[in-house]
Amino acid sequence: MARRQRPTHSGIFKAQVAAATLRRDKTVAALAEKFEVHPSQIGPWKAQRLKRRSEVFAAKPDRTPAPSTVKMEAK
Repeated sequence: MARRQRPTHSGIFKAQVAAATLRRDKTVAALAEKFEVHPSQIGPWKAQRLKRRSEVFAAKPDRTPAPSTVKMEAK
């Protein structure tokens, strides 16, 4: 008998679920059903999103120039 592997969710998916909870238009139970996750998973994702939202704007933008497509196409 093979063991069932637990699903892993991407960071983008977790952020979408957390954002949906912040809108407050649906209950946690309704969101859990919609996104097919357990309701107890949503709480930590929401807390993590709230904790890290200031970090998004605190990061300095990358100032390196984009590579020239003309040089790449020439190769």
